Amino acid sequence: MKTNSFNIKITLVRVHQFIAVLLCVALLQACSSTNVVNIEGKDRTGFYNLQTTFPVSDKDDSYLVKLRAMTTEGEFANTIPDGKIIDFEDIQIVGPDEITGDMRITTGSVSFGVLDDLMADKFFMSAFAGVATTRFKGNFRTQSGLNSEIENNTFEVYVDLKVMRELTDKINAGVSAAFGRNLDLSGTSAVDILINFETGRHMEIEAGYRWFTYDYLSEENDSGVEIDLNGPFIAVNFPL
Repeated sequence: MKTNSFNIKITLVRVHQFIAVLLCVALLQACSSTNVVNIEGKDRTGFYNLQTTFPVSDKDDSYLVKLRAMTTEGEFANTIPDGKIIDFEDIQIVGPDEITGDMRITTGSVSFGVLDDLMADKFFMSAFAGVATTRFKGNFRTQSGLNSEIENNTFEVYVDLKVMRELTDKINAGVSAAFGRNLDLSGTSAVDILINFETGRHMEIEAGYRWFTYDYLSEENDSGVEIDLNGPFIAVNFPL
């Protein structure tokens, strides 16, 4: 029975890794467009996570379902080079121009995965795959006079992977990566360096630094927008 359980875990991890590789390839293809405009966040950036995990079965608590909500808020500013185009929903901005604004991105996901020890001492990993929905709401202002509010909702395939090391009985540290992509190759990605504090039997606090990217691609003009936001984050987890 243990051998079967181990084989199932290995299979699930490989499936998650395969999906993660596919999403990375999709991300590289998305960035291969010659008309992707990169917009960098300014100092005011905030990341907030709220999630819960619960076992699928009472007999084996290593198979989990995860419900996750993530909010990203920030301001951005950038120069659009001559000849570049931002084609975002109902607006079109043609460079050269200066763009500033603020945004709020909310992502909710449901995923299934495994939590298991690695071969190395005190190391463990988790791998989840599922679906997510992302809502982008932003205000765009340009030097040429545009002042527009944009809303966009997407439905994506979602994967997140995490590797942690136990520092004490209640403190762990490690890295995590989460990706979401829809059929248009638009979506989000986040890479975290984090530390986890177990504050109670059913509560954990995570804090660290996040590199976050929101991609929006338009096939009509072969154009895209890549918004990069970096900064500290805090998350609350309620494992059941």
